[in-house]
Amino acid sequence: MKRLFYILLGVLMLLSSCKEAPEYARFADDTYYVGTNFWYGAILASQGQGGDRQRLSRELDQLQAIGVNNLRVLVGSDGLPGVMAKVEPTLQLEPGVYNDTILDGLDYLMAELEKRHMYAVLFLNNSWEWSGGYSQYLSWAKNTHWPTPQEVGYPAYMASCAEWSRCAEAQALFEDHVRFIVSRTNRYTVVLIPKTPLSSPGRLVMNLARFRMRSNPSLRSGSIIRPSSSAASTPTI
Repeated sequence: MKRLFYILLGVLMLLSSCKEAPEYARFADDTYYVGTNFWYGAILASQGQGGDRQRLSRELDQLQAIGVNNLRVLVGSDGLPGVMAKVEPTLQLEPGVYNDTILDGLDYLMAELEKRHMYAVLFLNNSWEWSGGYSQYLSWAKNTHWPTPQEVGYPAYMASCAEWSRCAEAQALFEDHVRFIVSRTNRYTVVLIPKTPLSSPGRLVMNLARFRMRSNPSLRSGSIIRPSSSAASTPTI
């Protein structure tokens, strides 16, 4: 009897969590994806350092051939180059200062995905130093060098990055970055990033973290971008 009680309790908890759980919706009906990590896509699609559009076409064709149709893509790393373990070339060199070569690469990648009826989960930030991450925004906000894992070790680095949740200035800088990206028009498809079906389903804003932006809850983890045919506003979770 006691065992049955705990089983029923578990079922009720599961149902309760399912009722409130967010859903990633691309179409009205259930849609299934086979995805892979393609974080370097924007760099590979560029015409600068690290770019190789012939290789990009080969890799996308190979993925499509085996049924992969959803790619996780880093929009671009943040901060100046020359930092150990950081992805280069970077996209946002300083707050609001962008490397247009990488933006062009992102646009080209999205256009190539559209040709193949593939989709992308775009992420702009995370808790790791390889993309700039929270530590880069904290460094900008506080105008100071932020320690890297190579300097202080990962436990100390992660503890220092917890300051992100308390730093309104760092969050404001990131919000500005989000606004810039989502207001852009793809130069190859002439479609606004939030209007393209290629950004759905997914985490357009954050990666590997889930918390509400303190000053603007609408810019938080899990924004779902609807296809251009949908007149619905962009929901968030």
